[in-house]
Amino acid sequence: MSFGFLTFLFFLLSSFLLALLLASHSHSLSLSLSLSLSLSLSLSLYLCFEKNKNETKNSYVCSVGVANGTLRVGDAVLFLSLMAQLAIPLNWFGTFYRTVMQQMLDADGLFSLLAQVPTVVDAPDAVDLPPGGDGSLEFKNVTFSWDRVVPRAVNPASSAAPSSSLSSPVLKNVSLRAPGGTSLAIVGPTGSGKSTLLRLAFRFVDPDSGAVLVEGRDARSLRQRSLRSIMSVTPQDSVLFNDTIEYNLRYANPGATFEEVQAAARVAAIHESILSFPKGYQTVVGERGLRLSGGEKQRVALARAVLRRARIMLLDESTSALDALTEAAVQRALRGAFSSAAAESSESGGGGGGESGGGNGADGGGQEKRTRQKPPTMLIVAHRLSTVMHCDSIAVMKEGRVVEVGKHSELVSLGGLYASMWARQSSSSAALVEEEEGEGEGDKKKDT
Repeated sequence: MSFGFLTFLFFLLSSFLLALLLASHSHSLSLSLSLSLSLSLSLSLYLCFEKNKNETKNSYVCSVGVANGTLRVGDAVLFLSLMAQLAIPLNWFGTFYRTVMQQMLDADGLFSLLAQVPTVVDAPDAVDLPPGGDGSLEFKNVTFSWDRVVPRAVNPASSAAPSSSLSSPVLKNVSLRAPGGTSLAIVGPTGSGKSTLLRLAFRFVDPDSGAVLVEGRDARSLRQRSLRSIMSVTPQDSVLFNDTIEYNLRYANPGATFEEVQAAARVAAIHESILSFPKGYQTVVGERGLRLSGGEKQRVALARAVLRRARIMLLDESTSALDALTEAAVQRALRGAFSSAAAESSESGGGGGGESGGGNGADGGGQEKRTRQKPPTMLIVAHRLSTVMHCDSIAVMKEGRVVEVGKHSELVSLGGLYASMWARQSSSSAALVEEEEGEGEGDKKKDT
């Protein structure tokens, strides 16, 4: 599955992109018709030239034969007539053959795609999430193996039974809970199943056993579009489209104002960097964002996730390419933005009680405003522990199981896996600082 298609699934902008596609298709169609007309004219002229050239050669040969007596006039007329009837069909035969073969290959690929069986489908009685939910997220005794979700191609001619052998589960009886408006961090060694939890939360796959509960409801009982509409995702590989920075930011929320776009960029600590570009927010990032550095791409993707204003944010190594100072600035901005949103939400909730009887329209507008101001529930996957030390709760995973849960200070004092990981990363950071300071002192001595 391409990363561009994953980005499309993350933000569910089918109607917005369909309008862009139709506009682009109309322009491409007009250009294609003009090109086809030009090619047809050029090909016709070329064929006429080739035909006349071949007829001239044939006429010359026949004339010489008649003059030498080796051919009769009837033979020359018969030869010229046969060549005129065969030349054009033979010229077109190669073109038609190539066209038919290419269309057969395209049709084969299309039928193979249509034969794929979706691994995740909506239940017949699936429902939508009600508005104004708290954004809580819970994994309840979840066990999962990737062998069960490999897409299967329908092959009526094959009678072979599917293999029942399964590899070791990626997740084994995992239970975690993130109440609405809180942050839950997932840390642990590589391959322990951290990113798989995010895929289960977004319902790219379903668990083999157990359940993923979103706002108290089993995710399998909800429509996929409704479930994903309340989530915002920053994947490990942040994909940007070959358009302007503003377009890539608005991809999460096409109706956002420019001030809201700038506010999201400030939260991701990318606003000042964007203004330093000659064209600012109109800077074209190139294919997959190749004109931006890895850290700039991640911050644009993070700002895009913030701009979506989702009830649940899924962040998978969203700051792994940032240096320590920039990452600290991003973390402070995120905590400041969401803590102020929480304060505004509580103030709105406390002050709205006395006016609840005023009118349904005003109350509905106030409820919508409070819903927008609620801080999101954040599920954060990270390897660098400094990224998640301020989270409300931290879950440590190893070999598909949750081995420790608690706050940063609690886990450090516990002396378990988290404490050893924290000690290693702290010692590595200290050694790096000492090495840089030693190199700086050595350079000063050389200069002296």
